[in-house]
Amino acid sequence: MLLGLVAVPILSCGRRSLVLIAISTLVIISVIRSSVLTSNDFGWRAALLLQFPLLLFASEVITGWKLAERNDCAPADWTGLPRNTPHWLRSITALALLIGVISTVCQGLLLRFCIPLAEVRLRAVHDPSAGRLPHNAYISAIGYAHLDGSIPRDAIVQFNPAVQPYQLSADLLGIDHQAAIVGDKPFCGAELGGDPSGCEAMAAAIDSLFSGANAEQARATCHQYGIQYLVARVYDPSWNDRAGWVWTLKPVIEDPEFRALECGR
Repeated sequence: MLLGLVAVPILSCGRRSLVLIAISTLVIISVIRSSVLTSNDFGWRAALLLQFPLLLFASEVITGWKLAERNDCAPADWTGLPRNTPHWLRSITALALLIGVISTVCQGLLLRFCIPLAEVRLRAVHDPSAGRLPHNAYISAIGYAHLDGSIPRDAIVQFNPAVQPYQLSADLLGIDHQAAIVGDKPFCGAELGGDPSGCEAMAAAIDSLFSGANAEQARATCHQYGIQYLVARVYDPSWNDRAGWVWTLKPVIEDPEFRALECGR
């Protein structure tokens, strides 16, 4: 985006359109926000409406620069493009390119290593939660892999919708089946489509299963919402209820820390 901004002062064609796009985008990202996503993803991504045309303008500026090694003859497509770009503008553009490359690499490294780095910090202070996040993800990865080969492809499987975001990611990556709801927060995962009108009642009913419920309550809830299999992990509260559905329904998968049980029959 910085690269595009430095192109604006030297472009005569399309400047008015670019200004209108810039004003519209700034208004959108300043006064409008997502009502269904707490992270306001819309506010972040709407800047792309301005970024794309800025990058196109910048590409024209770069291809039209008069480099020292370039011959005087130029392709017809370059006719009308700026020729002698000021040195100060080239310097700013080079800096913008450098910032863009460095920030992109940093973002990629952060996404890849944020969890390992967090684990290093937790282990350094002997935090009791150290190791839980990767271990819990491993539980889900192995458990769902076993489950996938044991149930029909069109089966509806329900995990605990009240888990932490990273644990939810492990469910979404490994489950490979339809679920009744993705999360128990408003809209139940229907932010991008679907009817969320029944979310509140559904979330309350399914949350109560993973807080502790007997087999009959589990069967009734599964029948009401079309769930065929329930998944419980060792970190779910219902795991510790030895009289509850986790230990009394018919198991499909019985791993030491992962259980999948029939509940829709």
